[in-house]
Amino acid sequence: MKKLLSLLATTGLVATTSSTVVACGDGEAAKNKNVTLDKQSIEVTQGGTGEISITSTNDLTGVKIEGQVENKVTATVQDKKIKITVSETAEEKDYILTITGDKINSKHFLVKVKEKSVSSLTTVVKTNVILYSEIVEVTQGGTGEISITSTNDLTGVKIEDQVENKVTTAISGKKIIITVSETAEEKDYILKITGKNINSKTFKVIVKAEPAVKTDVILDKEIVEVTKGGTGEVSIISENDLAGVKIGIQVAGKVTTAISGIKITITVSKAAEVGDYTLTITGNNINSKTFKVRVKAEPAVKTDVILDKEIVEVTKGGTGEVSIISENDLAGVKIGIQVENKVTTAISRKKIIITVSEEAEVGDYTLTITGNNINSKTFKVKVLAK
Repeated sequence: MKKLLSLLATTGLVATTSSTVVACGDGEAAKNKNVTLDKQSIEVTQGGTGEISITSTNDLTGVKIEGQVENKVTATVQDKKIKITVSETAEEKDYILTITGDKINSKHFLVKVKEKSVSSLTTVVKTNVILYSEIVEVTQGGTGEISITSTNDLTGVKIEDQVENKVTTAISGKKIIITVSETAEEKDYILKITGKNINSKTFKVIVKAEPAVKTDVILDKEIVEVTKGGTGEVSIISENDLAGVKIGIQVAGKVTTAISGIKITITVSKAAEVGDYTLTITGNNINSKTFKVRVKAEPAVKTDVILDKEIVEVTKGGTGEVSIISENDLAGVKIGIQVENKVTTAISRKKIIITVSEEAEVGDYTLTITGNNINSKTFKVKVLAK
């Protein structure tokens, strides 16, 4: 003990006016404050939990964990265990936490946050994506679009092999928006779309030189009606060269176009939905111009009708009947070119009721029966004097 006091005095830790007594049991007490952790580091997956067991001869009341990151990596002490919780948003990195308390010596431990991986029991089957265009031409300083079709979720999809400040992309919904700077070289750029749930797919961005001053084009019609399974045409009027003219945002396998000279030929497949499709004509020397393709349903196959008589005699002031024979539905059937207040008709089931007024002139009146599902048919009403 004297040697210990002497040593403390020489280091300046013992005051000249009093002596400090160090109990022989202090070293043992300090040793008893040590805690032992069954592991110094633990791996926890994003969104998961983990545990570290504590061994200590001292009371763990009031023990706390320092170094927690709110809403990311948190920990509590329960029943001699450190219970660690890692949120889905925690970064994939190492976090140093410390267990401290009045009755224990502080102890550091490491929480290694790992990226959440798909369970081996639920393997995701990747699917192919379809790009409506695998080659897109974009002018220096311009933008382009490619539509994406995929049966799988597109979350986490990204575009690889972009060229910083030259050819860049963004994904909005199911579209790839391509932006080409004015400094991009006039050449082809191969980019790749990748994602957790899709097979990678490459596409080409052809960068074109900035064109001369563009002019507006005039289309002979801005709405063209085309029946499912049919074709239509739009003529182009432009003062500028139509080199490089094309139609963007076509619908693969449904509404497609071809340009020959100054004509746009539109082809609509039978698989196309009825409704409006907006297409855009673009070119090196023209300003973009949209037009609409209105897809109409295929008409029903019309059949001929048979009338039991094609000439019906009716006396002035009287009525007559014609029976209709048809294999098709008679919905929408009507009689055209009636003579108001003189020769009028009504259709009841499969009969045409003809009414002739007293004012009708004697002679022949030719009427026509028409309908949605039948071919037109004429018949004659012969008005007779009383």
